[in-house]
Amino acid sequence: MKLGLTAKQVAQRRHSLGGSDAGAIVAGGEEWGKLWRVKTGRAAPENLSDILAVQMGSFTEPLNAYWYTKQTGREVTRRNERAVHPDYPFIVANLDGVTTTAAGEPAYIDFKHVGRTGDHLTLRYTSQCTHCAAILGLDLWVLSCFVGNSRWELTEAEVDPFFANDYLAKCKEFWSYVETDREPPMSPPLPVPPPPKLRTVRLEEGMESAFNWGPECARLIRTFAETKPAADLHALTREHIKSLVPEDVGTLTRGRFKLARDKAGAVRMSLKAMPADE
Repeated sequence: MKLGLTAKQVAQRRHSLGGSDAGAIVAGGEEWGKLWRVKTGRAAPENLSDILAVQMGSFTEPLNAYWYTKQTGREVTRRNERAVHPDYPFIVANLDGVTTTAAGEPAYIDFKHVGRTGDHLTLRYTSQCTHCAAILGLDLWVLSCFVGNSRWELTEAEVDPFFANDYLAKCKEFWSYVETDREPPMSPPLPVPPPPKLRTVRLEEGMESAFNWGPECARLIRTFAETKPAADLHALTREHIKSLVPEDVGTLTRGRFKLARDKAGAVRMSLKAMPADE
């Protein structure tokens, strides 16, 4: 199996800014000089064929896409499609894919194989995912990660519109130096917005009105606490019934109760509704 870019893709990459260039655009400084030399033909692009992490990610990307769909039930479309920004033809992307979030909204998706995860990983790939989402005009992006060989993690994030605008402005500024064949100055780095922090809320008695959702939430929490013992007993009873009924029993009824077992062995239990006059 041969991986890596074709000669055509190498040529296309030299004459455009792709997602893999996003890190250098954001970093500024010396990274702009290195990238400028590549884009103007003064230096060859980095040879990634012997970088194990890069090659491993390339090999596992199809499996990652399959695993993502298997775990979430969400389809991935536009796999490996080349996309061009509608306003800036020098900003392009070879897409990993397009999917939907848990809420059903369209999002760009990127597949990675990493050694460890955390906020640093989200920061590392925010610029690349923003690059691709901006080309597609999407407000959300998804990161599907294999962590080592034993864990899979999924991250969903919103595109920060201020960062996206600043990023596109940096791309335009950098590309102006490529087009005019002028070495770029030491551009300051563009701060990448950190992942949002989850807060801790103590919804103590008498403090519910401090939040517009507090009173209703407090009421539902009380209901949750009151009904949990019954719910636990219900679940335990289902398992006991299932263990008692022989496997060759396909249907069992008693009053309003009905147990049904399908050919695959799955068991369903239900209660008929009470008549209105009872």
